Amino acid sequence: TIERFKSFWEYFKLNLSGFFYGHGINVWMLLISYLVCSIVLTIILHVSGAKFLVDNKASTLSLFQYWLMIFSESVKYTFVAFRPESTSSQIILYLSRLLGLFYLGLITATIYRRIAR
Repeated sequence: TIERFKSFWEYFKLNLSGFFYGHGINVWMLLISYLVCSIVLTIILHVSGAKFLVDNKASTLSLFQYWLMIFSESVKYTFVAFRPESTSSQIILYLSRLLGLFYLGLITATIYRRIAR
């Protein structure tokens, strides 16, 4: 039974890698998994009721504004004028920056792999 568990774990890791990385050859799978991860971070912000400073006044944002905030932070193009009020929302925005760097590296490696074929 331990061998079956190990085999199941390897199968799970392979499928998870296929979803997030597309096994290194599928750019669309990377973009879809990026959208899923950014939506998960958006939902976390929305459910936690994170407040952002807008014109020096703390307020909650709409779901689309949360997603726009996550997207703009992940590509490091902060064109929105919202600042996080709490430390937890600031950590989530840092995670979105890390997510953007991670997916930029994966997309670069995937495109290089396609060109090198």
